[in-house]
Amino acid sequence: MANAQKDAVELKNAITRGEYLLATEVEAEWSDVLSSIRARMLALASDIAQLLPHLSKHDILAIDSAIRDALHEAADALGADGGEAEGK
Repeated sequence: MANAQKDAVELKNAITRGEYLLATEVEAEWSDVLSSIRARMLALASDIAQLLPHLSKHDILAIDSAIRDALHEAADALGADGGEAEGK
């Protein structure tokens, strides 16, 4: 029992010193990062259209579609298992 109490105090002190982060804080931060990346990726087709005005509307739509497909594939790869590889 004394060891468990000692471990609990050591863990609490480590958290106070910032040596450990709460999983909810890490999850929230990663969610923000990934949302920012997604937004930037979705803006790429528009940026490309401005950088390369000779591309047709069809070309830009194809680029946009490819970006969206890649984002969907990445999201699907994470799946309901929280990102663990299949078969584990």
